[in-house]
Amino acid sequence: LSSLNATRDALGPPLGAAQVAPPPRRLVADVCRGYYDVMGQYDGTFNCSREGFTYCCGTCHYRFCCQQRSRRLDQDACSNYDSPVWADTPPPATPPPGHRSDPDYDPLQQRSGGTTGYVIGGVISLTLAAALGVKVAFHKASRHGDAGAGGDGD
Repeated sequence: LSSLNATRDALGPPLGAAQVAPPPRRLVADVCRGYYDVMGQYDGTFNCSREGFTYCCGTCHYRFCCQQRSRRLDQDACSNYDSPVWADTPPPATPPPGHRSDPDYDPLQQRSGGTTGYVIGGVISLTLAAALGVKVAFHKASRHGDAGAGGDGD
């Protein structure tokens, strides 16, 4: 029976005031809420819980995680949680009642109206300019050749 008491005493609390270490301090990570940046793009919500970067910092339009509590962003003061008005596009215009669109119209069909003439005219102009340049070059070369062939300049 004495061995049973010895085992019970060994597993019991120590004599005197119990000194318990405080629980480890848990860092509560901030959550950077989703917001619209200066370009009107939505940046989603993200947690700041990586390697000591536990605070949501930056500005209302550019947020990131940081280590300094003093740089923490007051997200409640920000107002860019809804899409900015200038980024909203108007809805497509609806045709008036009774208006039927042309069933033969194909916006992807290539129309060969005015551009073909400009292209052909440009090619012809460049060809004529090149031919004229070659003619002038040959003419100058032939004149210099004739002057040097006479010998005495008569």
